[in-house]
Amino acid sequence: MEIDDDARDFVLRDPIVKDLDWNGRDIRNCFQTAVTLAEYDANQKHAAKINLKRDHFEQVVEMSNAFSKYLKEARGGRDEAVWAQEHYLRADDYDEEAQSTPRTRGTYSRRRG
Repeated sequence: MEIDDDARDFVLRDPIVKDLDWNGRDIRNCFQTAVTLAEYDANQKHAAKINLKRDHFEQVVEMSNAFSKYLKEARGGRDEAVWAQEHYLRADDYDEEAQSTPRTRGTYSRRRG
């Protein structure tokens, strides 16, 4: 596999990428999807070498941003963390020490419903 300099430059320096709020899993998934797109392109051209290009990463970032926007709209404008906490799917304010005392507001004491 060969990685174009333009692709490397996009990933390391482009403001669009720098503004993404991605965790390690998101980054890995982006890279794996971009590689899959490059493999597909190489297969379509019957090329012997896979060439990872800027366009592959741009497609993944664009799709990811569109999907995130859709999810936020589907959740009434709330981001994932707020929505998940409201639906008791996540406990960002979980306090392990508070679990040994009577449960209070701010601890994860609600049941899933």
